[in-house]
Amino acid sequence: MEPGTASIPHEHAKHEEYLILEGELIESDGTVLGKGDFISYSPGSFHNSRTETGCLLIGHDREPYGG
Repeated sequence: MEPGTASIPHEHAKHEEYLILEGELIESDGTVLGKGDFISYSPGSFHNSRTETGCLLIGHDREPYGG
């Protein structure tokens, strides 16, 4: 994510997981994630994220096993 950008508030339809590789990601609840931090969102979770410094992350979404 480029410095000063934000995601729009949204609801997750699937499990999504992110690992922060560089920079900072600030969650709508005020949680600040930095290099090496991992976050997981369950289906139905609602939030948005922003970065002031820029952020490089890797993400993965998945269906529940057997679903």
